[in-house]
Amino acid sequence: MNLNTIIEACSAEELLDIMEAIYLKNKRQMCIFLSLHDDLLTPPVNTQAPEPKPDLSNEQKTELIQLCKDCIVLLDEGAMGAPLETVFSDTISVGFQREDAERALTTLLDEGVAYEPAAGRIKMVVV
Repeated sequence: MNLNTIIEACSAEELLDIMEAIYLKNKRQMCIFLSLHDDLLTPPVNTQAPEPKPDLSNEQKTELIQLCKDCIVLLDEGAMGAPLETVFSDTISVGFQREDAERALTTLLDEGVAYEPAAGRIKMVVV
């Protein structure tokens, strides 16, 4: 029986038990084995580029911008405004991506509808 057959036949927990038994019996041999098979300890590297996320439709962008406005108003803590991270987590919790929320908030800032009274905070402009 070769090593590959043993690895395929055992669960991860069983393999850990086997490795522990070998280690306790002969620490030097286990260290040599692991140094020769460091690929067992290193997770594989993903060489593929991540798939691009589809752009939001105009309707989704409008919905997200309105959601951001609502969150800012609801989370407003007076002169300091709303915490940006909470706005992000609220938009993420309903299914939007953080990057999309960042773009929506940038739109509000660029249009002068909102401003940042302090780092990490956002507030709606009152007219």
